Amino acid sequence: MCYSLALKRGRALIGRFRDRYSAAMECLERDLEEWREGPMPADAYADPTHDDEATRDARRYIPEGEDPLADDSRFGDDDVPDRPIGRRDD
Repeated sequence: MCYSLALKRGRALIGRFRDRYSAAMECLERDLEEWREGPMPADAYADPTHDDEATRDARRYIPEGEDPLADDSRFGDDDVPDRPIGRRDD
């Protein structure tokens, strides 16, 4: 089926749905608009094409004067091996 024919049929189907279920269609349109105005879904934001944008956004979470590439040895856990996941020191 060619794209234009499928698009025409899809629009006709939406038109019939809108005529028969106008209240539901209004609700769907509100929900869709609310979703579009919200934040980008995490899986879409994590796409590599958004890396530059994510880096710029990360600046909001770094305190003034903090260098994100600075050595973090002051936290004191650089020489401590990571504990295997799921194990506890009891």
